[in-house]
Amino acid sequence: MTDGARLDIATPQDYLVIEDNATLANFVVVLGRCPVVAVDIESNSLHHYTERVSLIQVTGRDGDGVCHHAVIDPLADVEVPMLGPLLADPEVVVVFHGADFDVVSLKRDYGFTIHNIYDTMIAARAAGIERFGLADLVQRYYGVTLNKKFQKHDWSERPLGKDALDYAHLDTRYLPEIMDELKRLVLEGGRDDLVAEECVLIESRNWAPRVAPEEAFLTVKGANRLPEDAQRVLREVHAWREKVAEKRDWPPFKVMGTDLLLAISSAAPDTAQALEHIAGSRNRMVRRYGPELIEAVAAGKATTDKLPRLKNAKGRRYTREDDLLFNRLREWRNAQAEREAVEPSMVVGNQVLKEVSALRPRDEAALAAVPAIRRWQARRYAAALTAQVAAFEADEAGGANAGA
Repeated sequence: MTDGARLDIATPQDYLVIEDNATLANFVVVLGRCPVVAVDIESNSLHHYTERVSLIQVTGRDGDGVCHHAVIDPLADVEVPMLGPLLADPEVVVVFHGADFDVVSLKRDYGFTIHNIYDTMIAARAAGIERFGLADLVQRYYGVTLNKKFQKHDWSERPLGKDALDYAHLDTRYLPEIMDELKRLVLEGGRDDLVAEECVLIESRNWAPRVAPEEAFLTVKGANRLPEDAQRVLREVHAWREKVAEKRDWPPFKVMGTDLLLAISSAAPDTAQALEHIAGSRNRMVRRYGPELIEAVAAGKATTDKLPRLKNAKGRRYTREDDLLFNRLREWRNAQAEREAVEPSMVVGNQVLKEVSALRPRDEAALAAVPAIRRWQARRYAAALTAQVAAFEADEAGGANAGA
């Protein structure tokens, strides 16, 4: 199919809304005849502290090419684990778009094992498609513009209106055929090994905090630019925000945004007037929790312990020389991405470049031992990456000799 062609589409009314076990059981029988099953979820993460799967959309394509669509309500009296054997079947291709979040959420809430994943977002990126969002791909292949009205909807609210359900089910309706088109492009570009390896890695991912709780404040964007005394205040104010968010069942950003969090941590106000000067007199959280915030600031100012630090590969801190090598590797990577007509992360991501900068592998075996490196990256770029490291070290040695 050429880019100008359009896939045939079905009407948006022919999907099931599953709210009971009998209907789900019947649908699972239908899915059992489908070698391709597309899955998407909606969660309540934008509206609640404790995240959970709030809707599951499924499209199965049977051996005759006929698609069967359903929206499953996991908040109703439905035994969602009925889907488990199907998702674990290695003979079934399970299609996601942007699989990471969906897979870890389904594992977290239902303990699923999911095999044979095909991620159409990864495939689109590997194929060099610049606009790889689901809506972009639907527009590209179907000429259909998806409604963005419900992108920030609270999917835990009940009842769900038909317009919301129509919107949700479209997230899987198009995926089987889009997968077919992307597989062709990826194969033509010789990057099918990339997609296969990335999809296998997704199968093993599980939900977990990115860092230990005592280091969570360091993940606030901009925290690393604060001096240590302000970081100690940030640690306490961040912990206060988490406590309030959990108590009120709000996502933390609804308690206090990042900019205000950093501003309070930096200024360390010790009076209500000073706090209002930073936050504004109309800030409802400051009005309600002002004394608690000032207490958290005071607690941070009173601490003198050594702060934790997020570390790089093998726990070693980055040096100035590591940064210089990283910049050199990034320039090479960006040029390579331009030559291949893909985005830079489809060559080597920044995290890998940072680890290479710290560990300085000198041959393919050493490069393969870099923690974040993929096998497909080592196969493609080992010679280039190790050559860049060697050239940098030669320049370093030359500079040192010149200064001796």
